[in-house]
Amino acid sequence: MPKAITYIRYSSEHQGEGSTVARQRQMIDRWLAAHPEYSESEFSQIDEGRSGYKGEHLKHGLGEILSAIEAGKIGAGDVILAE
Repeated sequence: MPKAITYIRYSSEHQGEGSTVARQRQMIDRWLAAHPEYSESEFSQIDEGRSGYKGEHLKHGLGEILSAIEAGKIGAGDVILAE
């Protein structure tokens, strides 16, 4: 069964106080419901308060996903879900 690697990120701490994570999680849940051939991957990540502009996400969650791809742990047919 192919995997869906979910990735949730927001840049600043104050964004985490609103609906940012819930909105992104809803998008992921809708996609997974519409694509039952995929299951959520153990490689899914959340980067809370990590700047994409400064590249902080590459040292944490997104960087871990990229490392898993390079290591062959995430394969062909798997997808990454990100807003």
